[in-house]
This record gives sequence, structure tokens and C-alpha cells, in this order.
Amino acid sequence: MLGDILKEARKKQGLTLSALGKQVGVTAGYISNLEHNRLEPSLSVLSDLAEKLNIPPSHLLFGGDEAPVVVCRRNGRPTAVFSNLPAPCEVLTPFSWRSRSETEIDALHLFVPPGTGLRTDEPALGSDEFVYVMSGKLEYSHGDNKLTAEAGEGIFVPDMAGRTLINAGDNPAEILWIAKSEIDEAGRPNVPEPLGAEADDDDEIDDAENGAQSAAMSFTGGNIRKLRKDKGMTVSALADKIGMTTAYVSKVERGLIEPSLPVLRKVTEALDVEMVYLFTVSFPVDAKVSKVFDRVDEFTIPGGNANTQLLTPPKLANGDRPHIFIMGVRLGGGQVDYEEFVVHDFAEFTYVVEGTLEYRTDKGNYLARAGDAVYLRKNVPHLLSNPGKRDCKFIVALGSIAHRYAGA
Repeated sequence: MLGDILKEARKKQGLTLSALGKQVGVTAGYISNLEHNRLEPSLSVLSDLAEKLNIPPSHLLFGGDEAPVVVCRRNGRPTAVFSNLPAPCEVLTPFSWRSRSETEIDALHLFVPPGTGLRTDEPALGSDEFVYVMSGKLEYSHGDNKLTAEAGEGIFVPDMAGRTLINAGDNPAEILWIAKSEIDEAGRPNVPEPLGAEADDDDEIDDAENGAQSAAMSFTGGNIRKLRKDKGMTVSALADKIGMTTAYVSKVERGLIEPSLPVLRKVTEALDVEMVYLFTVSFPVDAKVSKVFDRVDEFTIPGGNANTQLLTPPKLANGDRPHIFIMGVRLGGGQVDYEEFVVHDFAEFTYVVEGTLEYRTDKGNYLARAGDAVYLRKNVPHLLSNPGKRDCKFIVALGSIAHRYAGA
């Protein structure tokens, strides 16, 4: 409701009813009636309130931020103006300043005019960024590193100062921009330091033998081995935790056998990581451009049906962990990603690029079509379903996932 939003915004600014009333030219009683939803402001008063509270008027009208699932429809996106962006944009996620439970992901839809950019030689943003180019193209540069992302491609940009991301073409570039919004008291992303790998006292697997495994299982087994070693855990210790033999774990890490989904879940619990980390590899670059929904890079988690493409790395060239985790996902017609609900302690943002997607939760079902966005708060049991006949393609951003890797 407007009154609740207005009250939260006023308190965030540290203003009393009378102080805000004086700034707007109305009485404290009038402001109180607005906050209790007993009156509706005129457009001129609404505009004055937004100005004094330093927020766009559309922010006062955007509701539903405390719901476990928030769907932002293609034709109902609130418009906002930010001083550090080159043009007005549409906001796809709930606003952090209005939420009792802090949002973890910010997502915007905007057009970047020719010759303008999202970031110049200013200080770093405070979060890694991911930009999906819907039309046009963007050019990224940092030092001698220069990359171009065109329509249908996404570019992962690590948090760093002195970088440029601009539209050097003749036409506006339409983009989806995603970043992590949760920051610590110092204004920096609250991401744990990476763990260092420790020696393994009974690790008989050598890298040459790992090289012989299949591409799919190299993706899984090799990462289980790396995650285990980062935890300073031996093969036998991991085997004890998941109730399997040392020989079995050794074969899984070498890609000689494919573990079942229940076993993989036990592995994630033992290593205190999310499932997605078992299917990732590092790349030693500061920025990366990917052809989104490229079938060559897709893989399927055992027990699941969705084809997943990783668009961000688990580790950057300097050893830091990304602040956000982005995936391109393709789900076939009539399929569900898993047969049972999944629960995780981080937020999830989804933008539907093609087709129709249904979020099934314990609170109800939410349908999203191409151009719609879904924000799922943490600890909400859910699964994804494609009720259509054709593939559904969507981009998924995971919030504070990195803390699970560090065991925080």
C-alpha cells in the first residue's frame, strides 16, 4: 500500500511527520492520513513527496515487495531515473530500501543511447555486473582488455575501477542489467574471502588420469575434487560423510561413475556448497562474453531436466568469488526442472526470454511469459515448469550463493 511505502521512505530519510509536511507544504496530519491510507495524494503532492524523499514517483506506486514471489509483468514495469544511468529504465526487482528483508539482486531493463555507457572511469560499483544484450551491442574495456557483446550475448563484468561499458554503435542498445544489491556496512559486497587449497594426505588421483574422463563427468568429478581439497578434506573423510566407500568417491572424482542425485545432494551437504558448484569450472579472465543459450555449453544436472549454461565463473583471475551467479536455462515443453521442491537460502531472479515459465511454490503458482521477470525470496520451496509446447528460455541470477562455498 502507498501509505506503508511512504512511511518506510520517510523513516529511512530520518524525517518526522511535521518535518516532511513542512517540506511538501502540507500538515503533519495530512501526511499521517496518507500513511494510514485514509487519503490519496494529488499528483502534485505525490511528485513533491517523491522529490523530498529523493525517490522517483513510480517507486511510491510499486507494491508487492514483501511477497515471497514477485512477478514484474512486461507491460507493468515501473520506470525509474537514476543519476548514474544514461536513460530512464524499468525496474524488474523489488527495491532494497523498501524491503524489511533485504533484496539480494537488482535488475533493470533499459536502452543505452549511442555514445553513452553504463560505467565510465568512476570508482567500482560495489558488485560484479552481468549484461544481456537484447539488441544492438556494447563494448567493454579495462586496460588492454577489450570485448564486444552483441545481440543474444551476455557479458560478465567483474567489480573494478577504471572500466568502460559503452554503446559505440549508431542505434540504442536494449539490455538486461543484473547486479548483486546486498552490501556490508562499509558499502562493499558482503562476500567471504576465497578458501585456499590444502594438501590431501590420501589423494591418489593424478591430473593426467583426470584428463582421460569424459567431458560431462570431468565437469562434475573434477569440481568435487577441487571443492573437497579447498575444504582440506580427504577422500576418506568425504566418503565417511556421505556414507560411501573411499573407492566410490575416488571413481566419482575421476568421472568413472556417475553419482545419483541423492548422492550429489549428500556431497553438497558435506562440502557445504550449492549443487551448481559441482558443475562449474574457473576461467582466468576478468570479463567474459557468452553466446546465451548456446547448446554447446549446456549441461544437465543428474535428476533434472533443464539444460543449463553457466555465464559466470566460480572464481576470478585474482582468486575472488563473483558476487552473483548467472545461468542461461532452457526447459523443454511440458517439463519440470525437478520432480520435487527445491529450497535454498539465497534469492533467485529470473527473466523469461522466450516461452512461458511457471514457478510452482508452496504458496501458489506464478506464471511468467516472455518479457516478465520473477523475484523469488530465499527459503521458498519451488520448482520450475514449462506449461507450453516449445522450449522456454530464461536467465537466472542467484543471490548470496558465494557464502555457501566458504562455509559461512
